[in-house]
Amino acid sequence: MIDMGFCQNLNQEKDLVIRKADAEDVYTAAKINYENWMKTYQDILPEAFLAELTVEKMEQDLKNYLLEEKKGLLVCCEGTKILGFASYEEDKEIEDCRYLASLHVISEARGQGIGTKLIRKVGSLSRRENYGHLSICILVENQRAGSLYRKLGAEHYQYFQDDFHGVATNSEKLWWKNLEMFED
Repeated sequence: MIDMGFCQNLNQEKDLVIRKADAEDVYTAAKINYENWMKTYQDILPEAFLAELTVEKMEQDLKNYLLEEKKGLLVCCEGTKILGFASYEEDKEIEDCRYLASLHVISEARGQGIGTKLIRKVGSLSRRENYGHLSICILVENQRAGSLYRKLGAEHYQYFQDDFHGVATNSEKLWWKNLEMFED
């Protein structure tokens, strides 16, 4: 379990800051990512696949979002505590589209609007950088995530199958066709 301390006053916007991540943030984001994958996907993805995941592998993956062009990593903080993060890059399938690669919030801070704030920030950054669309992929079984994205205006783009250690999973790509809804 990640010890981030108890998160108070999450609904007071003045206490929350969303900013570009720096190198010191990556390990904490990787720990959040790892813990969320272990909890969310324990009954969905193969045990062998999950057993191969490590904080260190996720940390290396997230470092690329700081180093590579057209990629980014944002963190949402309350004081010095990282409550969640979002990573993004160009969508490889849809022209003029940014792909929200990862969005994770610590369990104690869920339901407080942090994921919504991160999505809106990625959307507004994408709009400012002249992207026309924003997309995200989810496992169909992750209904909580799908509900949030749809509530924020995402629409179905396509269904597809992923392969995790030989196990096919039903996935869905959602997108925001128009970024006008994301104000600065």
